[in-house]
Amino acid sequence: MDELGIGLIGTGFMGRAHALAFHNASVVFELPLKLRLVALADADTRAPSPAPRPGASSGPTAIGNN
Repeated sequence: MDELGIGLIGTGFMGRAHALAFHNASVVFELPLKLRLVALADADTRAPSPAPRPGASSGPTAIGNN
């Protein structure tokens, strides 16, 4: 299955809600592509660092105001 890389801006409450929605979208919808979170961006330097998913070669790339 082909993949579509997703970039997410914001790691606060709504950022987490959208990441969860992207992760579970294939359960609700019949998608032609697999969604994969590839980048996170947040202006807050205190934002958590992304962790790799189990079985993944790496986690999303963090882009911040560091």
